[in-house]
Amino acid sequence: MVAVCETREGAYDDFIVTIDPIGKGDVDRLYVFGTSWAGSMEANAGDFSAIADLPKLEYVFDHVTKLEPGLQDGRAQLYAGALASLRPAALGGDPEKARRHFEDALRYSERRDLMVHVEYARRYARQADDQQLHDRLLNEVLEADPQAPGLTLSNTVAQQEAADLLAEDYFFALEE
Repeated sequence: MVAVCETREGAYDDFIVTIDPIGKGDVDRLYVFGTSWAGSMEANAGDFSAIADLPKLEYVFDHVTKLEPGLQDGRAQLYAGALASLRPAALGGDPEKARRHFEDALRYSERRDLMVHVEYARRYARQADDQQLHDRLLNEVLEADPQAPGLTLSNTVAQQEAADLLAEDYFFALEE
């Protein structure tokens, strides 16, 4: 993992050479590295050098989900889906890849992680202009019991975010 940290700020090709040999025995550490880096990127979203590192971070989560697709009950898939949905197809993004990751996250969490629904709606359904999917996901969150081992706080926040997203009337605003 030291090599990963040392090459993080270098060239993409040098970075992925350090990721490829990482196996299942270190997947948890790579996942923690990735989630920490993602949090740092989000906190510094206005920093263009952080944005330039998105392909590296996406590669980290692609590697993690390849090694352990159900890691953290689908949370790794959630990160991978969010990253894959950051750029629209016209700018080199891969919305279909994002959709697959979000669907996998729903499956691995057995639909108990309500934040998956919220991010799927916010990041994929809006970009795909799929109001039916958007509203279905968010209404499912509002109708769900937020109580779930290890997820109650996150699910409660997800319910508030779902209500806020529905209240935005995003698709109506696009029609005007």
